[in-house]
Amino acid sequence: MKIESGYATWSRLLLTGLVVGLLLPCRLEAVSLEKVSVGLESIRQERIRARLKFLASSHFKGRATGSAEAELTAAYIASVFEGNGLLPAPDSTDFIHSFGITQALPRGSGLFEIARADGSLVSLESGEDFLPASWGPDASIQPRQAVFVGYGLRLPGLDYDDYKGIDLGDKVAIMLSGVPQDPAFRRIGPTDHSDPVEKSLQAAAMGASGVVLILKPGERLYSPGSNFRHARAYRTDRLDGLSIPVVRMPFAAGQRLLRLAAGAENPPESLRKLLDRIDETGRPQSFSLQGQVRMQVAYRTRQFQGYNVVGHIPGSDPVLKDEFVILGAHHDHMGVDEEGRIFLGADDNASGTTALLELSDAFRANPAKPGRSILLAAWGAEEIGLLGSRRYVAQPPVPLQQTVAMFQMDMIGRNAQHAADLIGDLPRQREKDNRNSLNVLGASISPMLREFIERSNATAGLDLRFPSESKTMELMRRSDHWPFLMQGIPALFLFTGFHPDYHRATDTADKINFSKLENILKLVYLVVWEVGEAGRRPPLDPSVFGRLTLRGPAGD
Repeated sequence: MKIESGYATWSRLLLTGLVVGLLLPCRLEAVSLEKVSVGLESIRQERIRARLKFLASSHFKGRATGSAEAELTAAYIASVFEGNGLLPAPDSTDFIHSFGITQALPRGSGLFEIARADGSLVSLESGEDFLPASWGPDASIQPRQAVFVGYGLRLPGLDYDDYKGIDLGDKVAIMLSGVPQDPAFRRIGPTDHSDPVEKSLQAAAMGASGVVLILKPGERLYSPGSNFRHARAYRTDRLDGLSIPVVRMPFAAGQRLLRLAAGAENPPESLRKLLDRIDETGRPQSFSLQGQVRMQVAYRTRQFQGYNVVGHIPGSDPVLKDEFVILGAHHDHMGVDEEGRIFLGADDNASGTTALLELSDAFRANPAKPGRSILLAAWGAEEIGLLGSRRYVAQPPVPLQQTVAMFQMDMIGRNAQHAADLIGDLPRQREKDNRNSLNVLGASISPMLREFIERSNATAGLDLRFPSESKTMELMRRSDHWPFLMQGIPALFLFTGFHPDYHRATDTADKINFSKLENILKLVYLVVWEVGEAGRRPPLDPSVFGRLTLRGPAGD
C-alpha cells in the first residue's frame, strides 16, 4: 500500500470531508434510544469493575511494552474481541498486529573530526563535545562539506523553510534542536515537526550525508549509559529509512564547530547571535561552511515487539459500511521499576482498555448495528512515544480516507485533582469538583462531533468540559488521537484528568470512580451511534485545524 505524505493525506481528507458533506443528505437527527437501548442497558459498572481490576492486577505486571505480560494483554483483548463476534480488520486474518521496536546505545566512543579550510584537523571529544544520536544505525562518512540549516524545519503553514536555496546533496547538515522561540512556533510539539528523528529523516531525504543536532543553551548532553531501561524506543520501520550518521552536540561545542568550519577568511556570527536572530524574527539563517566534517558512530541494539489489537463490527448500511469510526485506547503501561514496584496503571489505561472491551460487548448485544463500520483498536507502546497509533497511521489496515472520526479514551476513570499548570495552561483542579466531569479535547476542530457529544450527554448526564485546545496543546499531543488528527481525521480525546497517582505505583483499581466510568461508556456508545448513522461525515474546521497542527491554513 502506498503511504502518502502527511500534507497530501490531510489535504485530501479535508477535501473528501467537505465534498461528501455537500453531496450526502444532511441527516443529523438523533438516533432513537429504542434502536440502541439493548446495548446501552448492557453497560453496567459491576462488569466494568471486574474487568478493570483484572487488567490492573499484578498478573499483568504493569503491561510494559516488550514484556511477556504485554503480549498476554494483547492476547486477552483479542480473545474478548473474537468472543464478541468482532472480525479482524479488513484484509487481515488476525486481531493482533505486531510491529518492531528498536532501542540503541552507543558502542565505543565514536569519531567526529573537522577538516578546516587551512588544512588542519580538529578532533572533538566523545561524551563531552558530542554523542551519537540515540537511534542508530552504524554509519560513517569521510570528510564532507558542512551546511548550517538553522532549525532544520520546513513549515509551509508558517512560510518558514530553513532549506530554501540550500543544496544539501552529500553534505553534513548542522542544525539546532527544537523550534524557534517566536510565538508563531509555540504550537509545534517535540513529537511532530521538531522531533529529531523526523528532522534527520528529512535531511537524509534531501541528500544529506550526516546530521549534527546542536542542543539549546543550557541543555545537557544526556547519555543513557549502558542500560536499555533508560534508552528511548523507536519504531523499527521508521528507522529503516535512516542510514546516515547523526550526532548530538551541546551548544558550546556547536558554537566551536561553527567557528572552526567557517574558515578564518569568513568567520560567521556567533551561534548565539544566529539563534537569537531566528528566534526574534522567525526567519531562516542558513548558509554553507568551508570546512568539512568526518563522522563515525556505532551502536548495540535491542529489538522487541509492540502489539496493536484491532477488530471491527461491519456496518449495516450498504454504502456507509465502507466508512469507519475508530474507538481507541492504549493497553500498555510502565511495568515494573528497578526496585520491583509494579505500576498497575488502573486509570492509565486499564480504564480505557476496559471501555473498549465493554463497548464491544454493548455493540454485540444490540440487535441493530450502526450504518458505518466500527473499528476498535487497543494500541501498544503509547507510553514510549505513541508508537502503536503512529504505526497504524503509517500502515493503516483501513485506508485513512475511509475513516470518518476517531475517539481516544485515555485515563477516563478518576476525578481530576492537580495544581495549576501541571501540563501547559491547565487550571488547578479539586477532586470534589470533578466527581462527574469529563474533558473532551479536540471539539473545536470538529463542531459536528461536539454537537453529537452534547446531544448524547442528555442521556449520559455528565459534566462535560471542553478545554481550549490552543491552551492545552501539550496535553493534546500526548495520546493516540494525535497521529490521526495530524492526518486530517476528526479526533476527540476523552480524559477525566490528572491526579496524584499519575504514573505512580499507587494508580490502583480501588480509586476508580466506577459510576462515572459507566456513564462515560454510555456516552461513547451513543456518540458512536450518532456518527455511525449520520448522513454526512464530520468535517474539520480548516482554520482551527491549521492553527493547531500547522498542517492546514495557518489562520490568524
